[in-house]
Parts: sequence; structure tokens; C-alpha cells
Amino acid sequence: MVDPRVTDAVRGGGVGVLDGRGLMRLADARALLAGATAFVRGDDGDAAHTPGGFVLTSDRLWAALLSLADGAEFVQVASRLTWEFHPRGFDNVDLYLRYGDAIVPWLATRVDGAGVLHNQPWCVVPCLLACGDAAAFELAWRIARVDGSPLDLLRAWCDCHPAEAARGLAARRPAPRAVAHLTALRWRRPDAPVPAPARPATASDILGHLDACALELTAGSVRAWPAVGGKGDRTPHGFRAIAARAGDDWALVIERVEGARAAGVQAARVLGFGFGPRLPGGAVQRPRALRLDGAPAAGAPFVAWLRARLAADPEAVLGPPAAALAALGLADARVVAVAWPFTSVDPRAKLPSASLEVRALAAALTEGAPAAPLSPDA
Repeated sequence: MVDPRVTDAVRGGGVGVLDGRGLMRLADARALLAGATAFVRGDDGDAAHTPGGFVLTSDRLWAALLSLADGAEFVQVASRLTWEFHPRGFDNVDLYLRYGDAIVPWLATRVDGAGVLHNQPWCVVPCLLACGDAAAFELAWRIARVDGSPLDLLRAWCDCHPAEAARGLAARRPAPRAVAHLTALRWRRPDAPVPAPARPATASDILGHLDACALELTAGSVRAWPAVGGKGDRTPHGFRAIAARAGDDWALVIERVEGARAAGVQAARVLGFGFGPRLPGGAVQRPRALRLDGAPAAGAPFVAWLRARLAADPEAVLGPPAAALAALGLADARVVAVAWPFTSVDPRAKLPSASLEVRALAAALTEGAPAAPLSPDA
């Protein structure tokens, strides 16, 4: 017998007599689907009244699709249909309950050449998240985004299947995306079989940590990477990066200087983004006040004054690097490198690990280089 929830869905298709499997008779299912070219809602005039309510054309087609011999036959039939409508239930996983991971080849037909998953019908995403074999991971890995949704499907899939995710991601090292997801999976799912990072950390470990934060894979809700742009009171005027070590631990602070006025609720400030194994969730964010003695009140004169001061003596405005570390709870850390001006990256364009400047900071952290200015990317 099949899952009772699948049987209920078949009954919802107006099937009064079930076969020994608890489904529509196989011959009837095949006959109904043989004449179908699309999965459609159907006209209201075609709907049948039953004790359970209206039965639409889509309900009958769904019952038939759930009643085929096996997953291979379902994939063959479903892949030739044009999907114009949806089954009932936004989080419908009937197909997975009926055929299991065998539906993955059909789910793959919903992904276009650009890696966009088209969640039409709307059961595609929940069914893919339910599938947990290696083929399902391969498909989740291919997906760049889900149309009409901010969902990071690879992250969601990894959280649903941490063991298979850890295996699949480990097999793709040293690809930066794989390292980032593997790193963050350990944070979100401590039960996942992910090896602990080396101590002291390698440059790859550090870059993976930073990439995970830039991709917003952290367990918390902190915005984990500084934005490169902004307007009005959040216009950026420069970035400073500080690399530090405390024993076997490392930390990187990226400070974003922003603002257009000297005082008030929206006063200019430095927003510090801290990264490292000692920080809660791997990343924290803390604002600090700037040293603005003698600054014009606001507007263009203030911005000109601030940028001139930053160019002439950044520490006079930002304070020493050690103060930035202390503000994040890293008072015992030793500064090993400072980059000013630092060229922050836009994670939508490239990951931190692709930045020569970030890679230089990671090298300083692993090699114990003395404090020295670092040149931005060419």
C-alpha cells in the first residue's frame, strides 16, 4: 500500500474505486494521461460535484500521475506535459511520497540553462527539498536561484539533508562555493559530519569562512558582509580592513565609514563587520562613533571634510586598529595587517576569495606577517 496521504490525493481526483495499491487503476491512469498534453486546471463546466467538493481536470490528472507503475514511468509522462497549473496544496509533496527520489530527473526538467529553477508547478521546490539522494544534491548544486523567490535552495537543501550535503560539498573542494557552504553547514547543523577546521586555520579555511558570510549562510540574522554602496546618510566614504591573531585563532574586521552629518540619529559612523571562529555565529556587526571634532554640520561640506581627513590621517577619524578589535570583543588579538583604503567586494559579482586583497589578508593571517599596508586589487 502507498502512503495514506497519496491515497487521499487520489480520492480527491474523484476516484471512487481504488485498486489494490490504494490508487487509480493503472489502465485508467494511463488512458487518461495518454490524451493529455498539458497539466491544466480545466473549465468550471468540466468540474464534477462530489461529496468532497469540486473535482477539477487538474485533480483528475494529478490522481492519474500518482497512480503510474513507478517513478520511471512518472518521469516519462510528466516530462512531456506542459505545466500550466498546480496540484492542490502549496507545499505539496505527493510525488515524493509516491515515488521517492526517483522523481529527481523530472525535477531537473524545471531548471533552465542559466540555473534558474522554475517552480511551476509549485510542488517542485518542496519535492526537491524532500529528496535526499546524491542526484538530488547534484540538482540543488546546479540551481543558481528560484524564480520569484529569495530562497537559497542549496542552503535549504543542505539543512534538510546534512549528511548527504557534507559528502557532496566535500567532493567539490576546493571550489569556493563548496568550501563556503561546507563551512556554514557546520555552523547551522552541528550534527552534520563536517570535519572541524584546522588549527591554526589555513588560508582556505579563512577564505571559506569569509565566503560563507558574504553569501549570507550564517545561522543568525546579522548582515554578514559590508555593502559597497549606499545613499544619503548611508553613503560610504571608505573601508578599512584589520587582520588579527590571538593564539591559534584569527579575526578579520572590515570597517565601513558612512554618513553625511556630524550629529543626530543618523550621524556618520563606522560600521564594523567582524569575522572569525571566536565570534558568535562566525560573524558580528557593531557600529562605532567617528572622531568628528571640528567637522561641518552636514551635507557636501561635511562629506568633503570627512574624506579629506580620511585621506590625510585615517586613524584620526577611525581610531587605532586595536580599538576596532576591542569593540568586537577581541581586545587580546594582535594586529598583523591593515589595509587602507580597502576595496570591499560585492558578493553578487564575486566572492571575497576571488579578491587579491582579501587573499593577501588571509595569507597574513596564516603566515603571521608583520603589520604592513596592503595594496588594493589592481
